Amino acid sequence: MGKAMMRAMEFAFYVAFVAIGFCACYTFATWLPPLKDSVSSTIASWAQAIGGVAAIAGAYWIGERQAAAVRRSSIELKSMERVEKMTSILAICRAAVMRIELVENIFCVDLQNFSDVREFAEYDDSLIHAMISAIEAIPIHEVGKAEAVICILDIRDQLRFTIKSLEQSRQDKKDAIEENHFDLSQHRNSRAKNLLNHINRIKRNYKMICECFPEIDPTI
Repeated sequence: MGKAMMRAMEFAFYVAFVAIGFCACYTFATWLPPLKDSVSSTIASWAQAIGGVAAIAGAYWIGERQAAAVRRSSIELKSMERVEKMTSILAICRAAVMRIELVENIFCVDLQNFSDVREFAEYDDSLIHAMISAIEAIPIHEVGKAEAVICILDIRDQLRFTIKSLEQSRQDKKDAIEENHFDLSQHRNSRAKNLLNHINRIKRNYKMICECFPEIDPTI
């Protein structure tokens, strides 16, 4: 039901309330034997009294209804704003998961056919740094749930650990090549194992964040 219809119904109720009060006053004045002879002089005063009470009661009732409507609108507006904020936060976390899935596909899947060319073509540390910056810009104090706050901060930390792991892997590869005892297969397996620890933790954190806000669709 629209707001205009609700206001029309409230006004109609108010008018009916006043009319019923006036009719009750008239009936009461003409029904009482002592008042039959002077009904014309007393109806006006009775109508004024009853009408005044009815007007006050009606004004109070309408005022309360309007105040309640304002309160409901304020609550709904705050709820909508919160949903919008949390949807944006979930989108950032989802983007972080997508970035980390790219890392997983490049460095942890099909290690026998790993290609350095793909690494250089599709990955750069700046991709992860950008997600860290986005997460750091999240207004953590507005998240509202301790579990979600912990998970968001842990996603940030795991992204940092991922970059450090890749940097250390590159350095180990460089040192081993210089010392002429580099085992490429062992290096790839060790790197993948280390990265998967961080990747899986980020995915678990994201899932827990979504569970904290079941009313929000994380795919939006």
